[in-house]
Amino acid sequence: MTPVLNTLYKQWLLQIILGLVCIGFLGGCDAPKTHKNLMPVEANDTNIEQLPLKGYRGILFTMNKDEVIEKFGCASYELTIGCPFYDGIKDETLWVIFNESGRMILMKRDMGYFNYEESQAILNRFTKKYTVAYEPSPATLNTYKIGLRDTLSFVFANGQVVFQVGRSYNKRNELTNIFIFPPDVGDKFLENVRR
Repeated sequence: MTPVLNTLYKQWLLQIILGLVCIGFLGGCDAPKTHKNLMPVEANDTNIEQLPLKGYRGILFTMNKDEVIEKFGCASYELTIGCPFYDGIKDETLWVIFNESGRMILMKRDMGYFNYEESQAILNRFTKKYTVAYEPSPATLNTYKIGLRDTLSFVFANGQVVFQVGRSYNKRNELTNIFIFPPDVGDKFLENVRR
C-alpha cells in the first residue's frame, strides 16, 4: 500500500470511528430512563390491606434513613428524603420524613391540584381498600368551604392512611396529599382530627 493510500485509509477509518462515537452519544440522549423503583398503577388497586400497615411501596416503617436511601435511591434533604417511583405513566416522588431521633414518622405523596373526579376516585378506592376511620361532617365541610378551615382530612386504616385537601399558602389553590403513618402516629393523628 502506498503512503498516500495508507494515510487516506487511516483518515477514513478515524472518521468512521468518530462518527460512530458521535452517533452513540447523540442516540444515548434519547434513550429511555431506567427506573429502579417501578410500581403498579394504583387506580385499580382495591385489594383489602391487612392492618396495621407495615409500610408503603416496599418502604417499611422500621427502616432507618440510610436503609431507605440505599435501597430506593432516594435524595436526602436533612430529615426528609425524596424517593422516586415510576408507574409506567408518570414519575412521582414519595417523601419520607424522619424525626430527630431517626424514626420514620410519615410518608407523603403530593397529588397536585385538587380535581373533584380524581379525588372522588381516590376516596372510593380507599373506602374499598381500607376501613373508614373518619369523614368530615357536613359542618366541617361547610367551615372549609367558607374559609374558616384550611384542611379537610379523610382518614382510613385506623389513622394510618389520610387523604387531605388543603389550601395553599396564598389561599388561592387547593392541593391534595396522601399521608401514610406508622400505627402509633396514625392513632394520634386520628385522635387529633376527631377533636
